[in-house]
Amino acid sequence: MRRHLLLACAAGACLFVAPAAIAQGQPPIDDAVIQAEILNRSASEASAAGPRSEATDNEIDGEAGIYVLTVNEIFFIAGSAGAGYTDNPTRTATDTGEDWYADLDASIGVSTRLGGALDFGAAVNVNARDYQDVDQASSRSLSTTVSVGAPVFGPLYGSLIAFGGYAFDDSFDNETGFYGLSANASAPFKLSDNLLIRPGLGVTQQWSDVSENNSLALTGSVDAVYAISQQWMVSGRVSVAQRTYEDFYEDVTFVEREDTSVGVTASLVWHPMRNMTLSGSISYESQDSTFFLSEFDAFDSGVAVSLRHTF
Repeated sequence: MRRHLLLACAAGACLFVAPAAIAQGQPPIDDAVIQAEILNRSASEASAAGPRSEATDNEIDGEAGIYVLTVNEIFFIAGSAGAGYTDNPTRTATDTGEDWYADLDASIGVSTRLGGALDFGAAVNVNARDYQDVDQASSRSLSTTVSVGAPVFGPLYGSLIAFGGYAFDDSFDNETGFYGLSANASAPFKLSDNLLIRPGLGVTQQWSDVSENNSLALTGSVDAVYAISQQWMVSGRVSVAQRTYEDFYEDVTFVEREDTSVGVTASLVWHPMRNMTLSGSISYESQDSTFFLSEFDAFDSGVAVSLRHTF
């Protein structure tokens, strides 16, 4: 049971600390939602919580209230810091470059199971990525997310995520509001005592203050986690996403913009203690587009440390 729980938690942790590819002109939160990162974290937290059977000495059996919520430690605060190198920070075909970057992320919120069946999560998130030389590619965002999820049938798990917030440029001179909805489904399969795979599908509709960024995205992915030991994990992800824009300057470009991206990520994760994760990862992303300026190939590598405390 402990190994199964470790695999479930590691699946979310590996993806949480992997470097995210940020497409040109998109709020930073968007790729995280598109790739179902929030779902991965919610699902792993739900697996870690496990089904509730009977009241403990610190709970009031059959009664739901502030007291029960507090002793069950449903609140959390989390943060991560990382550094890495990318050969294409601006994610364009005509302005490729190489640069070092630093990531800082923090979240605070609640994650719990309602009625023993419905998983609920809500969080406030702060994200920042700074490049050493390519300042115009640096970004910051402040966002909120609310998610609900539950087993559908068998191993299939479904979730619905609402998100919204603001994206800022490097100097905080400009802000762009965004919001949207994301529906996701995934199913974990345990192939052996050490190996877990999880295929998933997702659809995300995003709206923005810049209407040209309004888009609908479909994503398919397969995650795999292999437990080397109770503290060491190896994970991998392959994903394919297609994004269709409602009206990306079509009066100027005379073409409808559709992007198709393929990504591959591999990570080595170490859990030295329960609330701490250290990782190293490499990833490759390629995007084709009907709008040729948005085509790119990018290779990233990085390391990160993540901390999480529940109360």
